[in-house]
Amino acid sequence: MARRISKSYLCAVKCMYALVKFLDEENRECSRPEIFEHMQRHVNFTYWESEHMGSTIRWQLITRNMAYHYQRAGLLTRREEVYRITPKGREALELGAEAMQREVDATIPT
Repeated sequence: MARRISKSYLCAVKCMYALVKFLDEENRECSRPEIFEHMQRHVNFTYWESEHMGSTIRWQLITRNMAYHYQRAGLLTRREEVYRITPKGREALELGAEAMQREVDATIPT
C-alpha cells in the first residue's frame, strides 16, 4: 500500500524550496516579511494552504516552523531576523524540492 503524503508536508516542500531559491538569487539576505511578500506574489498556493489558522495564514505558519529545521540542518542561517542561504543550502537546492526536504527530514529527531 502506498504511503499517503500529508497536505502540510507538500506545502512545506513547496514553501521551503521557494524560500531557499529566493535567497539563492544574487545571494539575498531577507527578513521574514520580505520573504512572505515575495512568496505571496510568486508561489501558487491552494485554498487550503491560504486558510487562516488563528491570526496566521497556514502556509506562513508552515514556512516559519520549517525554517527552523532548515537552520538546524545547516541550509539557512538567521541572524538579527535576517535569513541567508548557506553553501550547504545551495548544494541542496540543486537536488530539487523533494530531495532537499528529505535531507532536512533526516536531521529532525523522531
